[in-house]
Amino acid sequence: LVHLGSGVVGFGEQAQFDAKGQLLVVLKADRDLAGVVPFVLRDAQGGELARAEVRWREVETRVLVSLPGQSFKPGVGLVGEPRPAVTGDAVSLDLWVVDDQGRVDRFFVGRLGLDVLSQDGSSLASLQPLLKAGHCRVELAQLPASTDQGHVVAVSGTEGRQLVLPEGLRLLVHESTAPRESLVLLPGQRFVPGRGIVGGPTPQLAGVPFVVRLALLDARGQVVVGAASSSLELAAEGAGLSVVLERGPAEDGWLRSVVILSGAIDREASSVKSAPRLLAKAASALVSRPSAPIPLVSSEVAVGIGVDSETEMSER
Repeated sequence: LVHLGSGVVGFGEQAQFDAKGQLLVVLKADRDLAGVVPFVLRDAQGGELARAEVRWREVETRVLVSLPGQSFKPGVGLVGEPRPAVTGDAVSLDLWVVDDQGRVDRFFVGRLGLDVLSQDGSSLASLQPLLKAGHCRVELAQLPASTDQGHVVAVSGTEGRQLVLPEGLRLLVHESTAPRESLVLLPGQRFVPGRGIVGGPTPQLAGVPFVVRLALLDARGQVVVGAASSSLELAAEGAGLSVVLERGPAEDGWLRSVVILSGAIDREASSVKSAPRLLAKAASALVSRPSAPIPLVSSEVAVGIGVDSETEMSER
């Protein structure tokens, strides 16, 4: 056992002297000490092995919060410039407890208060993350866009520890308008911004053309007007697909496509064995969400694909 002042610190039953007769002991006081402190090394029976005086100095312990775009470097602190987050993305904040030389306090275990406030003072997030070994990561989701001043990030300390807390932290969150995913809207369905597709698709005749609509959505589930939705390519899962006619994107951001689906016909049941899905694939790394299964029914009526009038197309 190591007797530090009037306190006792155990360093493990398996601790042994090395080949050079040295024993490394890491001391961590459970209270603030300053000045000259007696140090006594005793064996398990209480016999004194060594005695010395340790000069203990007060260390200013600080809390650092790394915002998006920043990282922590031991001995230096935070490096990099904060960058704005984007609505719809999860925002990661790292909390560090460090000494006056920028080294992580690996012995620190405790909770800190973390609050994110909007400019009008309303609370956007209020957490009490647990730090272990002087560090923790906090994930914040669904943060709204901020003003040019940014959201306020406030940190409060724990009881019994004197911590220097950061001040004036601002988290910028920009509105996202970049396309995130592609969408296929089928006949019988409607699109609600921010919510998605409502309703189920109406049955279609195999081999008969019908109209679908394609669009690109941002992180908020809004249609991105002016995006290159004309670059989307339709693909089918579970059926053959023919794209009869494609029109350029309209002013509302939607692309109209006339398609024909064909599948294996079960003539006794007068239906198609598979219920295909449509995908709007893009060249970029967008999320392509498949449509709902399309009920196909068989038809003995031959339908030509050359249609002159759009009113003759089924938009069921």
